Amino acid sequence: MFSKTILFALLSLALSPRIYSQGADSLISKGKFYYQNGEFSSAIKVLSQGIAMEPDNYEAYKIRANSYSETGEFFKAVNDLTFILNNNAENASACYSLANVYDKMGSADSCIYFLKNFIRLRPELAIGYSRLSLAFMEYYPLMGDSAVFYAGKAVQKDPGDPSNINNLAMAYYTSGKYKSALETAMLGIKSDSSYYPLYQSAGIASFYSEDYKSSILFFDKAADLNPGDLVLLDYKLQAILMANTPSENLIQKKEGGFLMKDVSSENSKKILTQTSDPQNEFYYKKLERQFQTKPLSFSLNDFFMFYLGYTRQKNYSPYSKKPVNITQGQDMQKSAKILEDALYLNPVDFPLYLELANLYLDMKNMEKYLENRFKYIGFTESIAASGDGNSTSSAYIINDVSHENTILNKLGLGVRKQSLVKEKNHYYDELSVISSSNQEGTVYFDISIPFQTLPDKIKKSAGKKSR
Repeated sequence: MFSKTILFALLSLALSPRIYSQGADSLISKGKFYYQNGEFSSAIKVLSQGIAMEPDNYEAYKIRANSYSETGEFFKAVNDLTFILNNNAENASACYSLANVYDKMGSADSCIYFLKNFIRLRPELAIGYSRLSLAFMEYYPLMGDSAVFYAGKAVQKDPGDPSNINNLAMAYYTSGKYKSALETAMLGIKSDSSYYPLYQSAGIASFYSEDYKSSILFFDKAADLNPGDLVLLDYKLQAILMANTPSENLIQKKEGGFLMKDVSSENSKKILTQTSDPQNEFYYKKLERQFQTKPLSFSLNDFFMFYLGYTRQKNYSPYSKKPVNITQGQDMQKSAKILEDALYLNPVDFPLYLELANLYLDMKNMEKYLENRFKYIGFTESIAASGDGNSTSSAYIINDVSHENTILNKLGLGVRKQSLVKEKNHYYDELSVISSSNQEGTVYFDISIPFQTLPDKIKKSAGKKSR
């Protein structure tokens, strides 16, 4: 006969695997619940406990990896997913999750590699082709044919999903095939007129086809379906700006965007005289009245000439501007009044329009938000169209050196070094810059107009580097 102690021990051994498994299952279920509810740190904690009890539970590793990815712990996510694939190379779900992690890490080739593996394992699913198309659009925009191919495959696999049709439209316009993009978006709209991204894609395709009036209508419809999307409103405002600008006044830039005809650093002084001629369409006082009463009618040229024309007004003093003091927590109406007063004195100090627009957005005054956002976009786009910044002869023309940072931010550039250059009686800021992708370059700003307001003594000491 067995003793009670031995019987108890044998019974414990018999029951323990079941208790052990139930404990792991409970923890993993709890971790999944935390993950689905956005409590990623809690999910990681209980999933780690569950994995310790059941180290071959691949589902637990995958959910923990996705939680790590959400908290920015990408290398831990990669480790978990790699563990799954090392033990089960045919795990399609792990391949897809790993592709998404590498996408967040900005590792293009690894992202594409695992998406292709996912497609190999699950060729019947549209999502793999769709995601791969988006990856090519993001990382390799010059490989437009690949993006179109995979987006097309997604549509073949699931033609009823409007997001697949929209991805194909996006692939077309990313590769410069604007007519095909518009046709694809319109087909999608016919099958599902409630999916706002299709109107957005139709608007973008129309915009780049230079059919700005149609693009405004598409962006309006997209905004009606998704009124909280501020990106759509920016698209619309840019379309309005371009619709106001006669095409004969513009030249296409090689790298994209436009240059204003007859505007350059070399003739800036000559075109400035137009703003003092009462008979000229760019007479400053005329532009000022239009800006105050009908700002949404301004063109690129109007914004730029208004910007230049202000330099001949008595209030122009770029190096002795009064600081605009807006404090955090200050009453929004009071803050807006401070900004409005500053812009009354200097209506072309355009970075302030961005601050004012954001204030009106917080106050839910969309009419004022759109007006001030349009002014900010108009000035930045017009300065960007005054040159390409690649040389002194094609420098961006500014009337205030503090505006350089706003233009550089628009271009996605940071400054590493600054030098002053004098050439043919013009003064330039020569800036060594670096892009977000760590590409180095040089950008030139023509600062002749503000520089001339400095005392002679300062100008002589500053202008030591010349050509």
